[in-house]
Amino acid sequence: MWGQSAVLHYLDVMIGFVFTMLVLSLAVTAMVQAVPVYLGNLKGVSLQRGLADMLVRIAYDPRLPAIDNRHLQLAMDQILRDPLLSPPRSFLTQTLSKLGGELTRLLVGVEYGDTARARSAVLQREEFVRLLLDFAANADTETEFPAVKDARSAALKLLNLETPAQARLLLVQLRQRIAELEALHPSWSSSQRADKAILDILLNGPCRDFMAKLVGWYDQTIDRVDAAFTARARNWTTVISAALVLVLQLDSLDLLARLNADGALRDKVVASAVEAMENGTLKPYVEPKKDGEAKTPAAPPPADAAKPEAAAPPADPANPGGAAPAPDPAKPDTAQQSVRGTRALECAAKHLTNSNIEPKVGDYANCMGLAEASRLGLVEWPHSWEEWQANWTARETPIFLKLLGMALSLGLLSLGAPFWYEMLSNLIKLRSTIARKDEAARAERQSAQAERQTARAERQTAQVGG
Repeated sequence: MWGQSAVLHYLDVMIGFVFTMLVLSLAVTAMVQAVPVYLGNLKGVSLQRGLADMLVRIAYDPRLPAIDNRHLQLAMDQILRDPLLSPPRSFLTQTLSKLGGELTRLLVGVEYGDTARARSAVLQREEFVRLLLDFAANADTETEFPAVKDARSAALKLLNLETPAQARLLLVQLRQRIAELEALHPSWSSSQRADKAILDILLNGPCRDFMAKLVGWYDQTIDRVDAAFTARARNWTTVISAALVLVLQLDSLDLLARLNADGALRDKVVASAVEAMENGTLKPYVEPKKDGEAKTPAAPPPADAAKPEAAAPPADPANPGGAAPAPDPAKPDTAQQSVRGTRALECAAKHLTNSNIEPKVGDYANCMGLAEASRLGLVEWPHSWEEWQANWTARETPIFLKLLGMALSLGLLSLGAPFWYEMLSNLIKLRSTIARKDEAARAERQSAQAERQTARAERQTAQVGG
């Protein structure tokens, strides 16, 4: 029937449009993971700010002068870069971090120490207490920045200690108490023994006020750190989406019109979308949300997750012969997406540092995973300023409608790759179902038509014989 054909036509238009949004959303995710999350250490920065704000509240006393927040920020910076918490950075990241630290010193007046390690994004409460005591227990050295010495003085004041020797004594008592608890309770976990020892020692000493407030506020602070990181990541996603829409001049209304009018383009995009979904090559990476995620690092993906057979979806007995169901985007089983930002950064760095390669916008597009959209002709990368300017009037579209379509594209890209992945999966399943019904109806019509022709032929033969 014409109705089913029309439904398939508009389904293909929507599949092509959603496929484009998914590819671009994955590119935005790659850029967010490469710049603010990986290079800018957004998680570590959020944890540093959250802990420093918590310490400001703990240290607040109307009878005493307030502790400078910048000193507490620097103290948290030193603690989160501890070698036990953070692995060494790559040479490129170290270089860019040093430039960022120098810019921060010039603009804000805060000096940071070693940038060879990123700020850790995970810090348990017992680790935080012991590292804070360890930071306060260190003696000042001549090679340290003056700001680090001021931060150590602020840590001592926060703990209600007068000298680093008192902090060292508390550390010794903590270690001894942890060893005693291990002998008394070998079945306890190390975190349980550390928590018990910290409460026994610090609640009976000069740090009892600090520890009493920390016990009540630490877990809630970590929850707010997670919320702050999510909000900052969304802000970065919006900013990068806006930049991508502006560079590509991505007009959603024009894209829908092209997919509706160009049958060849529509067929190519639908075929690529179905193939990509069946192979699992467009699966977005979604960080698993677990209880206590900020305290426990997420487990790495399995070693065989990147194998093609591991990414292939299982057969659906309720959908025989149709498109295979897409894997759940909330349960990633591949390590490819988890390193997408790192690979994008390394690829871009190669074009920046290799003098034999003439960098073009299209090269960076391929690094960000946009090669498929460019190959299909869904988006066009301008290779010069003149070409970008000419694209504004390349099609006979009023500027108001073009800006409206770009604003719509920005809003749609901000929905994120998991949203478009799930929608594309559902549309492909729906198309498979309608296509099977359309084929069955066509076969039934052809069979009925053949029967009518046979009956007509028999009547004609009977009339001739009579």
